[in-house]
Amino acid sequence: MQESKKLLEKTFLSDICSKQQNIVMLEHDMSIAGALKTLSRHHILSAPLLLSPDYLEEGVDAPSTLLGWIDISDILRGLLDHLNHTHNPMPTKMLALMTALEKEGPKFAERTLITIKSSDDRGLIYQADGTTTTLASAVKDVFLKPVAGGETKVAHRLAVFEQHGNITNIISHMDIMKFLLSHADSLAPSIDSSISELGLLTGRPPVFSVSP
Repeated sequence: MQESKKLLEKTFLSDICSKQQNIVMLEHDMSIAGALKTLSRHHILSAPLLLSPDYLEEGVDAPSTLLGWIDISDILRGLLDHLNHTHNPMPTKMLALMTALEKEGPKFAERTLITIKSSDDRGLIYQADGTTTTLASAVKDVFLKPVAGGETKVAHRLAVFEQHGNITNIISHMDIMKFLLSHADSLAPSIDSSISELGLLTGRPPVFSVSP
């Protein structure tokens, strides 16, 4: 683990930022159905939620306004809230539940993204700070941000923005893992250790599960 720590400490955030990253944006007045099609088309599970330029005064060249983040899980929670609101209580029998989904699904899909609660599961960092922020610092202070009470707030993605407020890069946990994997030859002997030997089997019990 020391090898990976040293690698993260000497690598800066700007080193793994793509120069031409294609960032998919969702606008607040887009329909939920449209958002799902966009996420599916790009094979992603989440995207930044921005204020639509149509709501700015004509001729005003304002920076992108980040309202939050839309994740597949946000849409699923929104659907459950919709079903609970229209069918209280929500059907538990499969046939009745399928009927409710067929009836309410299209109605829910027509709603705009702004009507569902977006996720705050992201960190923000100014582009210029990317040249001084190491990956170790980004993991410790952004992805695993300490909060009051000794707890840790986990963010699964980090957005890099420039002086005009526009997002230039999105970096996720997976990007950090891909970086480490691409430098596997620098991680010996840790790379050959078992999960148990690395001390990663220390999660808090119990593990929650559901029946089929």
